[in-house]
Amino acid sequence: LTPAETRVVFGAPVRLTGLARGVGTAYLERKPYGGSWARMREVAPALGGAWSTNVTPWRTTSYRVVAGGVTGTASRVLVAVRVGFHEPANGQLRGVIGPKRAGASVAIQKRRVDGTWKTLATVSTNADGEFAANVSLRAGTYRAVARLGGGYVAGYAYLRVT
Repeated sequence: LTPAETRVVFGAPVRLTGLARGVGTAYLERKPYGGSWARMREVAPALGGAWSTNVTPWRTTSYRVVAGGVTGTASRVLVAVRVGFHEPANGQLRGVIGPKRAGASVAIQKRRVDGTWKTLATVSTNADGEFAANVSLRAGTYRAVARLGGGYVAGYAYLRVT
């Protein structure tokens, strides 16, 4: 199973590929963050043994192939929080995250001239996954950094204000 590790944004599919030769029927298994291994589906190798399939993990998930009593090496897909900005209005930077969760931490940051980021505000999302931060908007690049925990890696959204 390749690749060894990859990263996708919440809700996005990823293509898994692998090789299974001379082992009979091969099955793809998954283990979501905090869960246990479970069979997903049969994989159908082409001539030569190559196979591919799309998966859409809803949180960080490991995958492996099992065939003929052999268990392959696991490959992990990291799932990042999906973050998006709405159009700024009235001195507010607003946006939404996915999955929609109340209480997720979102840091609003502005890029400094030296390339580092300064945190201007840290806010929490509401039950619809929305956030809003009152900031003094000036020309520059802003970003929202959202963290959920529980099997998700940090997600980022960028906004250029002119």
